[in-house]
Amino acid sequence: MNQRTALFTALVVALSATVASAATTMDVYVSLGPHSTSDSFDQFGENAVTGLQNGGTATGTPGTPEYWNPVTEVTTRQQVRSGDFNSWKAEASPDAPFDNEYGTLPRWSVAIESDVDFRMWDLEWGFSSSDFNGNYDSLSGSLDGDNFTSWLVGINADGDVFDDGESGDEFIRKLYYAGVGIGTSPDTSWTGTNQELLNQTVEALNADLGENSTITGEYVQTLDGGFPLANTATISVSAAPPVPEPATLTLIGLGSAVLLSRRR
Repeated sequence: MNQRTALFTALVVALSATVASAATTMDVYVSLGPHSTSDSFDQFGENAVTGLQNGGTATGTPGTPEYWNPVTEVTTRQQVRSGDFNSWKAEASPDAPFDNEYGTLPRWSVAIESDVDFRMWDLEWGFSSSDFNGNYDSLSGSLDGDNFTSWLVGINADGDVFDDGESGDEFIRKLYYAGVGIGTSPDTSWTGTNQELLNQTVEALNADLGENSTITGEYVQTLDGGFPLANTATISVSAAPPVPEPATLTLIGLGSAVLLSRRR
């Protein structure tokens, strides 16, 4: 792929990584979720916060884009964003309730609970991948300058909750963050139908995969006093076939009918 657009949305396992220092813990989970411009994102993020506060428990309604559900593996169709047209899991114009989505992204959610003050602005993140081309290896950033929201919630030592536009410069003891999401968009030089563009993206991702491909997301939180706390979560990535175009589906259906008639 000659122009790879990676999405970072500062926004989130049955297996999670947990790091503890003194009375401080950091848990990181990965869940498939919607693009941040989706109408469903706020509810997804609120479900993520609730799930994080309950030890990584799946939260929301299964089979909806708002469902927060920790996973340990994804396919290449589950890391594609479409931008200006609707899609879900690399399928253009999906059926409800995914018909207003703009892609599917793995999101790294994090929960930090401490008996030491810290600031949300000091939370940093970064990614690495083991696929052939090392996609996502240079992705990093921080929450410096961000405000608290319903999917980025802080709680201070007095129990005050920050979730409605308060400055991330506040000292807090707990942080629940729906997380950074990453994904790939169709190359701007490609042409074709929306589905063809998504299929080309999936095929390019499939071509980049090596054996045992993984993506690792890391968070680093600096506590008051300068002590850094870090943790990661890793997911495996497998190749998935592109979504067949409608004409192809028709041919597949005809072939199945012929096969069934021959077996009668």
